Amino acid sequence: MNELENSVTFDLYRKLTNSRPATINLYHQIVSILDRKRAWTFAEQIRAEHTLEVLLANLLPQCFRLNSKYLAIPLNSNAYRPSIYKPNNITHKILRGLVEGLERLDYISVNKGFYDNKTGIGRNTRLSITEKFREFVASYNFGIENIRLDFSSRPLIILKDNKRNMINYEVSESVENMANSLRVFNERIRSSDIKLVLNEEQTEAFIQRMSNTDEPRCLDFSRRLLYRVFNNSTFDQGGRLYGGWWQQIPKDYREDITIDERPTIEIDYSECHPRLLYHTTGIETPGGDCYVIEGYGEEYRESAKTLFNIMLNSVDRLKALKANRNKIALPEGKSIEDLEQAIRMKHLAIAERFYSGAGLELMYHDSIIANDIMLQLAERDITCLPIHDSFIVQSQYADQLTAVMRKAYHRQTGYKAKIKGVGDRTNAANMVRYLRDRSPSINTTTSVTTD
Repeated sequence: MNELENSVTFDLYRKLTNSRPATINLYHQIVSILDRKRAWTFAEQIRAEHTLEVLLANLLPQCFRLNSKYLAIPLNSNAYRPSIYKPNNITHKILRGLVEGLERLDYISVNKGFYDNKTGIGRNTRLSITEKFREFVASYNFGIENIRLDFSSRPLIILKDNKRNMINYEVSESVENMANSLRVFNERIRSSDIKLVLNEEQTEAFIQRMSNTDEPRCLDFSRRLLYRVFNNSTFDQGGRLYGGWWQQIPKDYREDITIDERPTIEIDYSECHPRLLYHTTGIETPGGDCYVIEGYGEEYRESAKTLFNIMLNSVDRLKALKANRNKIALPEGKSIEDLEQAIRMKHLAIAERFYSGAGLELMYHDSIIANDIMLQLAERDITCLPIHDSFIVQSQYADQLTAVMRKAYHRQTGYKAKIKGVGDRTNAANMVRYLRDRSPSINTTTSVTTD
C-alpha cells in the first residue's frame, strides 16, 4: 500500500487555543517570502490569519500521532465552493498561498495531488511536517490540548450521493432534531476523560499492529466529535455514527479504554444485521446462530459472517464473489459458491434481499437504535462510546447499558435483541488492579476542547 494513503483528512473546523502569537509570527514569515503582485487587503489578512490557524491545528497532531505522516488536503477551487459543509471564511487561493509559504520556509513537505479525467483516479495533496515545524511547536509549548474542535457551527449530519460525494440538503426539522441529539452526547464525550491505557510493551505492539495492516490506520486522539453519515441521497439509508478515535483501533485493544480513569466494558448486538433483516421484515429468526451454517459449523462461522454481509451489502453478485474469492477461508473442496448456496438455504425467508444493497437500510435501523441508546444514557449522565452495533461504558454501568440496548432494539423492531458483553471487568478488585498495572503511555487528553 502506498504510504501516502496513510493520511488524515483536513478538517476545516479545527482551531488552536492560545495561538495568536504563533499565528502572527508565521503569517509575517510567509508574507515576507511570497511573490505576490499585490499585498493582501485587511479583510484578506484577517481571513489568512484564520486559515493559517486552521492549517496549524491540522498539522499539529502529526507531532503526536502514532503512525500517520501525512495530512490529506484538497487545494483545488471546487473543494472550497460554498456549501453547508464548508465555512465561507476559507478560500483555496489563500490556503494555497499559505501552503506554498510553509513549504518554502521548510516547515512542511508537499506531495502534490493529481486527478486523471480519463480514469477518474486522483489523490489530494499530502502535507508532512519537518523538524523545523516540530521545533516551532516546541517553542510555543503547543500540545494536543491546544486543539479546539468547533461543533457549534459544524454540520453534524452528512448526506452523500451514490458515488459517496457529500451533497447539500435543506435543514428540515427532523435533520435539526438529529443534530441536536448529537450535540447532547457530544457534550457528554467532551466532558469525559477518555484514554487508551497501555504499558510500554503494549504500546510498542500496538504501534506495530496499527502500522502493519493492509490498510494502516492513523490514530488521532483529538478526534472525539461524533457525526452521522447518510447515503444514496436519502435520510432513510445509512445514518451511522462516525468520528471517534475508538472506532479506529483493533477490537482487542478496546478493552484497554478507560473513561474518567475507570475500566470499561463493551456490549454488542450479536448477529445484528441478520436479525435486523428478519425483524424489520416481521419474521422471527431461525433457531441458533445466524452465522453457523450447516456443513460448515462453528469453525467457519467468521467466513459465513463475512460472506453473509457481502451478500447483504452488494448489488453485483458476480463482481462481489470474484473480489472475495481468495479472501474467505473454506473447507477443502468447497468453493465460495458452495458457502453462498448454504447461506441461502438457511435463510430462505430473506434470500430475496441478498445482493439488493439492503445493508444501507439496515444501517439506518441500527443508527436509530444507536441514537436512542446514546440519548437514554446521556440523560443518566453516562458517557457512552458507540461503535455502530456495540457500545462502551464504564464497567459499573454494564447492567444499565444492557437494559437500554434491549429497550431500544424492541422499540425499533418489536422483537427481542440478542446481546453479548465483551471484556467484563466489573469486579472492584480487578478494576483497581487494572489501573495499577498499566501506565498511561498512550492516552487522550481531557484538554481537547470543543465550542
